[in-house]
Amino acid sequence: MESEEESIYGEIIGDVGGEEEWGKAESGVGLKGSRLLIHAAILMTMDRGRDVVLDISDHGNTLASWIRLGEDVEACQQNGTKVLVSLGGPFGTYSLKSVDDAEAVANQLLDSYLYQGGFDGIDFRIESGSALYYENLAKQLKDGAKRKNREIILSAFPGCVYPDNYLARAINANHLDIIWIQYFNNSAYQYDSSFETPDDLLLISWKEWNSLVDEKTKLFLGIPASATIPGYIPPQKLLDIVIPNITVGTTDSKYAGVSVWNRYYDLEINYSRSIYGKV
Repeated sequence: MESEEESIYGEIIGDVGGEEEWGKAESGVGLKGSRLLIHAAILMTMDRGRDVVLDISDHGNTLASWIRLGEDVEACQQNGTKVLVSLGGPFGTYSLKSVDDAEAVANQLLDSYLYQGGFDGIDFRIESGSALYYENLAKQLKDGAKRKNREIILSAFPGCVYPDNYLARAINANHLDIIWIQYFNNSAYQYDSSFETPDDLLLISWKEWNSLVDEKTKLFLGIPASATIPGYIPPQKLLDIVIPNITVGTTDSKYAGVSVWNRYYDLEINYSRSIYGKV
């Protein structure tokens, strides 16, 4: 049976992002055995028919950086934090050209990054190229892990408009465990100071997502940790107004917590600390 804390509060997902703070990824909310933080943001790019490439250029693509990355991943996991690696991202050229291509990429991800690399799952962060075959990739990842008796986490980071241009097929295939919906950098749906009424577009968007995704899927409210980014929600406003409104009046709520983007900004103002145990 779930404890009272588990049944009331959602989780906090921390996004490391492409900044320089990987070295501090294991610090903060994720310490002391907390299971409430998932770091996910090492970008991988893939070119049609070629190997998946791990890109850590923002952190210094040197041997020392790779060693430090492994140490940071291990430190997070030792503290009970799951670490995902993101597929796609805003840069580079990538796509899947066929079902066979999806199977080949799935096998490479499983062998190189999940089994040997030690990551706990894959985050679909598809922002360009074709939307085809990602549902096949997700299925192949789940099926492959199941054959090895391994548990993996699959997540997606779509924009707040449903359906997402690149991830709709993967989301609708119901192979994803977590969806963190990006409610920032979108002037129509992001939070602003007028968020007081049930007809607010953020609420309408959230309820649409909640009604359309699979019942086993966890939804996270994706928000920025910096007031300089459009869509920023002051912590007290988040706790007093936003969270109660997105969870009230819904018997089948799939709300599971908050996704804070990103760890670099989060550490500057301790955003996660201020909402920890309250969302």
